[in-house]
Amino acid sequence: MPRSKAQKAREEPEDVPYAKAVEEIEQILDSIDRDETEIDELSDKVERAVSLIRVCQEKLRATESKVTKVLADLDQEGDIDSQAGDNNGGPPEESPEQEEDDDLPF
Repeated sequence: MPRSKAQKAREEPEDVPYAKAVEEIEQILDSIDRDETEIDELSDKVERAVSLIRVCQEKLRATESKVTKVLADLDQEGDIDSQAGDNNGGPPEESPEQEEDDDLPF
């Protein structure tokens, strides 16, 4: 079946930015809800929505993975920084509880 001009102009799902994909999914659902979709177009619109949903899910998974890695790296750097602070050559910092114990006469 030949593709229409609208279909040719439409980006492939994986090329659509996340926000645009969500917007297009909402438009498809709205047109279906308002019965504005011809029965001949319904399956194409549903397929497009499903493709966009899959792309969005993949983009979310990829983003979650990147954020998790960045946070893990940051946490690891924080551990290194705190260890380096302990080895700065000076005496270790006393906690408030230790300072109070130093004031006791016995």
